Amino acid sequence: RTGIAKTTIYRRWPTKGTLVAAAMETGSEATDAASIVRETAALLALLAGAEGDSIEVLRAILAPRRERLRAALAPRADAALHADMLLGALVTEVVVDASLTPARLAEIASEIVERA
Repeated sequence: RTGIAKTTIYRRWPTKGTLVAAAMETGSEATDAASIVRETAALLALLAGAEGDSIEVLRAILAPRRERLRAALAPRADAALHADMLLGALVTEVVVDASLTPARLAEIASEIVERA
């Protein structure tokens, strides 16, 4: 027991998903596309095969990285679309392949970055 009321916790993290995502946070503020994609892949690897409230956790993980990735790709006219395609490829691997390992997801992230 921590002695902290649930209301205090839910004031900062309104859902279980946002709380879990905050607990998984790396503290990185990478600004280059390659680092953001690799960081996202590492976090998504923790969710491989997950059930239930995973969509909230995914949203909480992806939203800030999506903005950082869009900023990193900003010189491109299609930065927003390109960022969504890069992150979408990672999410597809996590959702579709329940046997995905963190090492394989890191390889996929590297392949995505090389082709970006």
